[in-house]
Amino acid sequence: MLQLLYTLKPNVPGLTGRQLAAAGIDCGPDTIKPLVDSRVVVVDSNGIHSLSGAAGKILGCCIVANRRWSGNDMRVDNPEVFVVMPFQEPWSTTVYNKMIRPAIEGVRLDDFKDFKLTCVRGDTPPRVGDLTQTVWSALMRAGLVVADVSAPNPNVFYEIGLTHALGKDCFILKQKDVNVPADFGGSHYYEYDLANLDAEQKMLQTEILSWVKENCVEGVSRIDKL
Repeated sequence: MLQLLYTLKPNVPGLTGRQLAAAGIDCGPDTIKPLVDSRVVVVDSNGIHSLSGAAGKILGCCIVANRRWSGNDMRVDNPEVFVVMPFQEPWSTTVYNKMIRPAIEGVRLDDFKDFKLTCVRGDTPPRVGDLTQTVWSALMRAGLVVADVSAPNPNVFYEIGLTHALGKDCFILKQKDVNVPADFGGSHYYEYDLANLDAEQKMLQTEILSWVKENCVEGVSRIDKL
């Protein structure tokens, strides 16, 4: 209903109850009444339904979609990093343990001694339903996603797609001299050398620290501790 009202042509002031019903919006108690009672939708004396000014502003800045699964609310700039990579590759454990995890957990702030980032492996979150729901919940919580595309993996590509759809920040990693699919051709990559993971870990930590400072993640963390 919100999307129908928001995407009306400029010369259309709103929709009647009959027009809404014809478009499939015919459940008064569960859809129309809650929106009207909360003043998200206003109804004039002629029975024309339209968005309130505040609702229109929100829809102009945010994409509002159906919540596919119940559970975690969207978190923004949360001090939690979700790591997406093909964990079955011969190099995966080494890259995760020697570069990615220490880079994330090693981030520190001089003026906030208690600050730390939580690192969550993509193959370890507790199952909250089917696998897709589990991944969705982890992405909803994460402030940042770190994804390694050094080997073609459908799950990794799918999770990067969800990350972009949610508007979350994503650092994409790949090993040097590895080709990537054309769909990622214009993306910014952080290249790393398997033979020099200690130096690469420091590089990644510096980039993550910059993300923390740029997005004031420490401020979000302080609020979370209230």
